[in-house]
Amino acid sequence: MRLLIITQPQDYHAHAVAWGIEQLGGNTSVWMPSDLPDQCFASIRINSAMTGADTTIQYNSIRTNLNEFDVIWNRRRGKPSAPAAASPHDIKVIESETSSHVDNILTILSRDSIFINDPARQYIADQKANQLQVALAVGFNIPDTLITNNFDEAVEFIRDNDPVVCKPYRPHLWRSEKKWYSQMSVIVPPIEKLEREAIEMCPIILQRQVKRKLEARIIVFGDKIFSAQVVGDLTESDLDSRLAIRQRKSEFRNITLPPSVESACRQYLGQLGLKFGAFDFIVSEDGDWVFLECNEAGQFLFLEDRLPNLNILDSFCKYLFSFSTMSPMCGEISLSTQLFEQSEWFANMEIMDSVHKLRQVNEFSILEA
Repeated sequence: MRLLIITQPQDYHAHAVAWGIEQLGGNTSVWMPSDLPDQCFASIRINSAMTGADTTIQYNSIRTNLNEFDVIWNRRRGKPSAPAAASPHDIKVIESETSSHVDNILTILSRDSIFINDPARQYIADQKANQLQVALAVGFNIPDTLITNNFDEAVEFIRDNDPVVCKPYRPHLWRSEKKWYSQMSVIVPPIEKLEREAIEMCPIILQRQVKRKLEARIIVFGDKIFSAQVVGDLTESDLDSRLAIRQRKSEFRNITLPPSVESACRQYLGQLGLKFGAFDFIVSEDGDWVFLECNEAGQFLFLEDRLPNLNILDSFCKYLFSFSTMSPMCGEISLSTQLFEQSEWFANMEIMDSVHKLRQVNEFSILEA
């Protein structure tokens, strides 16, 4: 089996899965689009003598044909960054054109390759409003929501739904001279303290707050489903549990899913044409399961770190192998994050990543779950 992982530097998941596939007798290659255009070359060749297009990447003198992989794991694609020597006037053009080049390569590959997940479907599935619509269609409860930059509509919604949570489409960071600042989900302040200009300048997501009994993360791929309950010191100040999880303020416990939730998760992925999804839910004080989001490239191995019995790494690597005509050479081997972290591969991760371009945007990964 040949697996291509499209990712960015400092991605624990990519390293763990690459190691796992190698243990099972497969081969992995990693492509980091953020290395373009100066540390990596990428080409698309099309002519009348061909039945399709050839796509290749080249690092130093090593050229790899991307059409030859059994499976492509579209893990987390970094953004190309202009070379340091580029004129400041050209940076936006270079990065825009290079991003379009990557888009074209992935589109060509998606015609004939097995993707986890298909880039076009992934883009659609990443849109928050679409997620909520699909969630309703498959029977999930969702929080009442308004997404707007209309100040008057925002005020009306807040009056009707108080208390209201405000969140961005994506997490963002600001940097001062001394530290990074982040802003994710917050309770909307009293209406008299709202600034019209601030709301009209940038759209926001407003949702009626759901009083939570607990939170849950559900990982679905193939016929596998893994679920865990977030427990521990999660207060209402931790409206977005992602940072609390990173800071290890919360722990996890196994949880049994209601059959209706499990079925709806599978229907959700089916409607969006996804092969993998990481779902986040709040269970309300009344026991209702309320859909928050489904991240089509969400983190999942941190659950095995907290709950080793889940065996997610082993299941995911063997799931990828199932798309190949090749059977795992070590079919009886049981992979785990614990074994990975005892491996030479894990010890050398930092060295392996050091040859790739790091970009300030990678700081965002600490907030993404």
